[in-house]
Amino acid sequence: MARIASVTTKMTRTRPVLRRPGRFSWADVRQGLFFLDCRAARAAAGTVGAIGRGGRFRIWSETGEDLDTLVQDLDAAGWSAMADVLAGDPPSGPSRLMTFDNREAFAAYHRPLRAYRLGPFACISGWRSPRVAVCREEVDCFPSEVRDALALALGYTLAQARVRASSPKWVLHGLTFRVATRVAWATRAPGWQVRFLRAALFRGELATAVELFDQVDELFAEGSNADGRTDLGWLRFAAQSASLIDFLAETNRPKWDDFVARLSSTRDPLQLCEAVFRRFPDDLIVDWVDWFRQRDPGPHLEPPPTVRTEIDRLTGVIRDAAGPTSARMAAIRRLARGGHAWGCRAVIEVVDNDNVELSEAAVRALEDISGERQGDTASAWSRWLADLPVNAAGS
Repeated sequence: MARIASVTTKMTRTRPVLRRPGRFSWADVRQGLFFLDCRAARAAAGTVGAIGRGGRFRIWSETGEDLDTLVQDLDAAGWSAMADVLAGDPPSGPSRLMTFDNREAFAAYHRPLRAYRLGPFACISGWRSPRVAVCREEVDCFPSEVRDALALALGYTLAQARVRASSPKWVLHGLTFRVATRVAWATRAPGWQVRFLRAALFRGELATAVELFDQVDELFAEGSNADGRTDLGWLRFAAQSASLIDFLAETNRPKWDDFVARLSSTRDPLQLCEAVFRRFPDDLIVDWVDWFRQRDPGPHLEPPPTVRTEIDRLTGVIRDAAGPTSARMAAIRRLARGGHAWGCRAVIEVVDNDNVELSEAAVRALEDISGERQGDTASAWSRWLADLPVNAAGS
């Protein structure tokens, strides 16, 4: 007997649409779910936004632009970057990605859904089609572009589909960061990740073996403060995890492949790690540190024109002695995220400032950008800057 697939609507009497049994399609269900997602996102952001479809992804973006080409490009490049360290076929999608420009719209969308917040992401448990929402303002890229936010969300969905959401956080977020840094974030300086981790290493801020392998949630709690801003907690953890994955895949690929293949069937990732690599976590981290110290970040280069424009704007804020301290510190931190030496002259000018908070923020930013420890005096950092190529140091 035929089955009724739709009913009359409003006040008009219509003939029911009859559909033969067996014609049920998951594609129709996913399309309907994506439609509901877009409606909720538009209500939260107060704008129609734009939709992009490509490969295994359906994307809604608050910024109104054609996303199809961008989505297809990121999809292909994202899986290529993932395949460097993961054996096997790409996951079958589609996954739904929702990107927002500001924190207010982002929060309005994910809070009613009881999403799991992790760094710049809001992960919503999906039925047959996972959802990830990401906020460009929380990604804190420099400058924050649609491509950057999409690359992070895409990397996360690829990692989640390939190694499961229950996998150790260092695996999941290391893969996410690895994809993002290879298919986007062109606004960041070459070698930024190595210099950033070097600074965290000599400051003693890297995650310990216990924090990495025991999946301590407090690491991610550090990433958000009261107003929801993403701080360095997630970024530092993800960058370190990505480097650890590179180390394991580069030094012993067969064991790494075996570890990933067995993740979905284990209840104790820590025990699995010890069984596969024949090393205790502490020893494994020591091996990674020795390997990491040999990484060469390469020279500082001149940033692209769009990045120079943003840096010039930030240096104007930093040099404004009459401006709010909070705004100047935010500009310094944002400058540090890009990793470019261009603009460091303005940061050096406030190293000797009487305001201790401002001075400390400047020193930390210079350490993150350089990957070096030059002390807390402007003269020492000026000598460091003088040794760089003129086109990289700027004015």
